Amino acid sequence: MRDMHELLQIAREDAPPARYGVDDIVAAGRRRRRWALAQRIGGIGTVAVAVVTAGVLVVANLALSGGTTAQPAVPKAPVDGKAPPAPYVIVPPFSFTFDGYRLDGYRVLPPDQINEGYQRAAIVRDTKDANGKRRADYVATLTVFARGVFAPTKFTSGTKLTVQGREAYQTRLTVKRSHQFNADGEFVNGKDIPYDALAWQYAPDAWAVIEEEAYQNTPVDLLPATEVALAERFTLRTAAPVAARLPFRAGYLPAGYELLAVDGQSMTAEHRGMVTFVYGRPDGWLNTLTGPVNVQHRRNIPTVVVSILWVDTPPPDAKKRTSRCNPGQHWCMSKLPGGVFYVVAEDPSETLPDAELLKVLDGLDFATIKRPDTWHPVA
Repeated sequence: MRDMHELLQIAREDAPPARYGVDDIVAAGRRRRRWALAQRIGGIGTVAVAVVTAGVLVVANLALSGGTTAQPAVPKAPVDGKAPPAPYVIVPPFSFTFDGYRLDGYRVLPPDQINEGYQRAAIVRDTKDANGKRRADYVATLTVFARGVFAPTKFTSGTKLTVQGREAYQTRLTVKRSHQFNADGEFVNGKDIPYDALAWQYAPDAWAVIEEEAYQNTPVDLLPATEVALAERFTLRTAAPVAARLPFRAGYLPAGYELLAVDGQSMTAEHRGMVTFVYGRPDGWLNTLTGPVNVQHRRNIPTVVVSILWVDTPPPDAKKRTSRCNPGQHWCMSKLPGGVFYVVAEDPSETLPDAELLKVLDGLDFATIKRPDTWHPVA
């Protein structure tokens, strides 16, 4: 969920003017790929910006554990001084298993990113601007890993704590900020930006992580004590799992491809300006992790990344498109009926031909995009 700030800095410096300012873009949704996609579409300004609604899309969401199993939030009473292992509960893949929650002026939004390794939710802080208008600043990300997936290697050099009666570590990490992606889709060759992070076991062999948003030239927003307090408040839901939803049914996918990742459950949720869905051949790379990874921009393995974003008013000097695909980029798009949304299909590995991407686009059967209640649950 990071890197949007850096891309906005790029947009501020050399992109054509847009209908919205940087602050509007940040409020509409911190997604680094939104900026890149908008640049490639052409004729829609710097970014496609979602309309920010006053309400938040609230869905009953739940936590993954081990990809197919989850544990109740409260363990049974100890027996002979030892806590018995918590029973497993069957959880279908792509099912959310925790809700959003509040702590003072902070809100953990309902999780809206999920893959076989983890779920993610934004953490925002409610503040007021100079005019007294309410705003929600994006300050951190909560990642809830499946059982047995996460190894806290990067955290063990930090301060060891106890959270919810289990092992935890708090440390300061760094992330590089630059304008380039490496083969794994991560930013490289940039400045190291420090940020605080907390990792804790929310259940035996099941970890969660809170990571502050790392900005250049911006003070840290989330205090270490607040990280711990947010972690202590975290619980798994005891109700039934809630399946992630897709705004379309895919009529065609390359042979062997299946859903790998979901990023977004509404086009109008807080800090959300686009939704993205990744398809590819499963290869187990999300089974052992030391932190979140860039599922959407893998350059070493072919995937089809489908994104929906809002149409913006083009600047006067925008070039008109003459083709649905960008030659040589393995990137194609369609403007959906009604002129409100674009849909984009790309292969970051630059392996699949444009003809395959166009077949994926033309085979999509859309629900009502503005109404997430019409979206299709992942089967």
